[in-house]
Amino acid sequence: MPATADRVERLLERVGRVLAPPAVPSRRFPPPRRGATLRKHDVAVIWLHWFNAVVWALELLTGGALIVTGRYHIAPAWFQELVVAVFGSRAHLLRFHVVVGVLWVAGMLPYAVFGFRRYVLGFFRNLRLDADDLVWLWRKARSLVSPSLPLPPQGAYNAGQKLFGWVVVAATLVIIATGFVTAFHLGPQWLVAWCVPLHFVAVAAVFAALFVHIYMAAFMPNERPAFFSMFTGRVDARYAYHHHAKWYHEVLDDCLAGRRTCDAPAPEGADADQTPRS
Repeated sequence: MPATADRVERLLERVGRVLAPPAVPSRRFPPPRRGATLRKHDVAVIWLHWFNAVVWALELLTGGALIVTGRYHIAPAWFQELVVAVFGSRAHLLRFHVVVGVLWVAGMLPYAVFGFRRYVLGFFRNLRLDADDLVWLWRKARSLVSPSLPLPPQGAYNAGQKLFGWVVVAATLVIIATGFVTAFHLGPQWLVAWCVPLHFVAVAAVFAALFVHIYMAAFMPNERPAFFSMFTGRVDARYAYHHHAKWYHEVLDDCLAGRRTCDAPAPEGADADQTPRS
């Protein structure tokens, strides 16, 4: 079994190098002292994250109440009756669902138009999978039975977060396209009819990914600092050093080279009066 696992790992490394060679930090830095933090998200990213969270909560609640036929329904009957009663009628419920969806798209447009290079291209750059990521996924799965298995260094996002990002991006494009077609009856009837199940499948894919994402972020101790960074914009530097090493070294290298305005975290054992902030 170990020999087979090693062969699979070498194959993943070769495939990963075709996708993208793993990034190698130009300089390596010592671990930071306890209490040091690094800025990971700006206010615009935090706002978009929670804006998406609120929209998804509203759309899942209202959409679950709307999906009902003579043969099946997604949500329990009592839930559907309760939601419809809150809105007064299914027509009002559907109208609210569509309006929230349109506002969702409108809320993301400024990022796509005015922040294309920083947010869109930067986001996809962070989602690029390399050899380290494929090996990370393989070892992470094996760590369920071998907890001490070392994991390759990761960038701003680990490989699991990158896969979640790709699922959300692909499904979001389908959701937006099919949502507009079905809501406004764009195109021939056969297209509208096909867009309905495609919309459901894309939503189900995001819902499954969100379930794992929320569980990992809120309940897994190793991911807790990443969860709180979506409130403060900052992440514990020691957590970054151990779980996102490539990103940690990249940030410090940019700090010292003047490409990023920040103070590099003091190394472990440095004067505690120095307050590292970025």
